[in-house]
Amino acid sequence: MFPAAVLDAARAHAARAFPAESCGLALRAGRAFKYLPCENLATDPKTRFEIAPKVVLKAQKSGALAAVIHSHPAPLPACPSEADMRAQVAMGAPWGIVPVGEEGDAGEVFFFGDQAPRPWRAAARAGDLEALVGLPYRHGVTDCFSLLRDYYAAVAALDLPEVPRGFTAAGPASETHDYYAELHESYGFAPVELQQAQPGDALLLQIRADHINHAAVLVSAGEMLHHPGGAHAHEPQRLSRREPAARWGEYIARVVRHPALGGAKRNSRLDAGDQTPRTATPAKRRKRA
Repeated sequence: MFPAAVLDAARAHAARAFPAESCGLALRAGRAFKYLPCENLATDPKTRFEIAPKVVLKAQKSGALAAVIHSHPAPLPACPSEADMRAQVAMGAPWGIVPVGEEGDAGEVFFFGDQAPRPWRAAARAGDLEALVGLPYRHGVTDCFSLLRDYYAAVAALDLPEVPRGFTAAGPASETHDYYAELHESYGFAPVELQQAQPGDALLLQIRADHINHAAVLVSAGEMLHHPGGAHAHEPQRLSRREPAARWGEYIARVVRHPALGGAKRNSRLDAGDQTPRTATPAKRRKRA
């Protein structure tokens, strides 16, 4: 997304600022980019950051602002916080995060937000839904909810709004509202019986918890596409994948459908048929041990 010199400068800044959060701006000047390190004005710089508003405003007004980049020093998770996601959505520019380890070692910068490059979504929109398989898990960037957004954008030109969400080991959680419930309350999805499920329906799962904490899409012949997470915010070995819906049947708590998918023709190798997951069973709601 940016030249190596910009990313290296952001990583070096993050290492210098450790154990506090670093913060800065990626600025464009024509075809060139540079990293502008900024002072962190937050009252608790180890857990949050604040850039002087006049600095950000100047970059926005001049058209130079390309991205906001800050660090997450350990033990902060290597993913955007709900506050990060909320601010990114409000700003409408890509945000980057530099994860920093316990020894002050700066990791690779990753970016999030709809304005950040997401080649897998572009490929899926072009008809290759296989591009949505094999993505490494990072909460708030490539997780089960982002996979739903990418899938529906590709097959139905349906742009579900990004929902700022926090991270817990029990699954994605929002401090402000239940965004899974909003799939059918605000975004036009309607509940359907499990036995009537068809490709394109969203499966909402309740996995060892007292609330819905996972989601998948039924794509074909009893097969679902999903991105399971784990106990950590970033688990690159956990890849988005297809597997039999029946394998997860005991956790399926709800099935919802968007009218844009009713009878819609899908054009990907992921969609091999229109059979329902006949062997899937109703959800057994378990509380997390």
